[in-house]
Amino acid sequence: MIPCAMPPSPDNSAAAAPDPHWLRMKDCADRTGWHRHLSHREHQRLATVGDWFGSLATAEILQRQPPARAAAEVVEGALARLKPAFPAPLLLIQGQWATLVGPEVARQTRPAAFRDGQLFVEVANATWLYVLETMHKPLILKRLQAASDGAIRDLRFLAGDRPAPSRPAAPRSGKKPTP
Repeated sequence: MIPCAMPPSPDNSAAAAPDPHWLRMKDCADRTGWHRHLSHREHQRLATVGDWFGSLATAEILQRQPPARAAAEVVEGALARLKPAFPAPLLLIQGQWATLVGPEVARQTRPAAFRDGQLFVEVANATWLYVLETMHKPLILKRLQAASDGAIRDLRFLAGDRPAPSRPAAPRSGKKPTP
């Protein structure tokens, strides 16, 4: 017989404190449908409890099960374990992008991704990539860090296949447009 993790008897004071949920049926918990069944160890444990408590075994097992949790609590726990695909700092920066970097730079760039404290910015062409990387990166990074409360620790410019937005066509006549 496989020994089961039964709580120590009251006369055994030297034993460690028992797990309050030692009868959890978790061996096949990752399976669903007809695959979900009691494992050999769980059958052994239930047989031992039945031998120990006799006709009161079912009541004892139910009493020692963990308390039921509210569905909202379970859903919140599952959502907390899943990381959002679109992190909040990226949404924050995208909303303020034109004010943080200026309208001219904003027309040529786009915040594309945020991972592990690093903001990835797509740039329209290689010329802009070089200019931003060599001349403007420290200033932009400083502004982004201030706007994101330090969530953005690094900035990386990536060449994107994004065409630059078209500018309004200049008038064909020699006259200047009137405002």
